[in-house]
Amino acid sequence: MSTPDPDQLLDNDSTLADTDDPQDERGRIGYGANERKSSWILGAVLILIVLALGAYQWFGNRDDGGTNLRSVDTPAVGKPAPDFTLQTFDGGEITLSEQQGKVVILNFWGSWCEPCKEEMPALQAFWESSPDDVMLIGIGSKQDTDAKSRAFAEEFGITYPIGRDSEGDRVTTGMIAQNYTITFYPMTYIISPDGIVTRLIIGGVDEDDLETLVQEARDHASANAAAPMAIDNRRGIRTV
Repeated sequence: MSTPDPDQLLDNDSTLADTDDPQDERGRIGYGANERKSSWILGAVLILIVLALGAYQWFGNRDDGGTNLRSVDTPAVGKPAPDFTLQTFDGGEITLSEQQGKVVILNFWGSWCEPCKEEMPALQAFWESSPDDVMLIGIGSKQDTDAKSRAFAEEFGITYPIGRDSEGDRVTTGMIAQNYTITFYPMTYIISPDGIVTRLIIGGVDEDDLETLVQEARDHASANAAAPMAIDNRRGIRTV
C-alpha cells in the first residue's frame, strides 16, 4: 500500500488531512539505503491504523436511527468549542463567540476533497432554508491556495460565511484546524447555542442529517438553559 497524497480519498466519505510540512521539508526515518524504504513502510503502517480506526467508527458509531452519519466519540464532545475569528471571502469576518444563542455548524473542507464537493449543495440548500437560530460556517483548508478556495466556494454558489483557515505557522494546517484537531475532510462540528460541542461528524452530511443535528443541539441548550455561553479560549485564538 502506498501513502496517499492529499488528493487521494481515504474512502468514499472522507479524506486525510495533511498536517505536516511539504515533503522536501520533512525528515526521513532510517539511514543509508533503507532510508526511503523505512519511511514508506512506516507510512503504510500508519495508513492501515487510520483505516482500521475509520472502520471502527463506521460500524461502531452509526446512529441508531439508521442514518449514515459517522458520529465520532471524541473528548471534544460535551466541551466548550474553541473560539476563533475567520476572515471570509466577502471581505468580512465572523467570530464564533458572537454567535451566542445560535446552533453553529462548522464545516471543514478542502477543494480537492470529493466528499466535500458532494455535500456542498446540501449545505447551501440547508443554509437557504435555515431559521435565524442557525449559523453555518465553512472553513477551508490551508493546504489550498487562496485562489483554489475562492474558486471552490464560487463553483457551488456558497452564500453562507466561508473562508480559508490561513493563520498560524504550520505550512498546511491553519490555527482553527489545529484547535479543532482536523484529521480528515470533510469534518463537521455541531455547536449548541450555549457554546458546547454536541457532535463531530466525519464524512458528508445531507439536509436531513443537518436537521437532526441542529435539533439535537437545540435540545441540549434547552436542557442546560441556566448555563452561560461557554467558549474555550485556550491557545489564544481570541480573548473574549
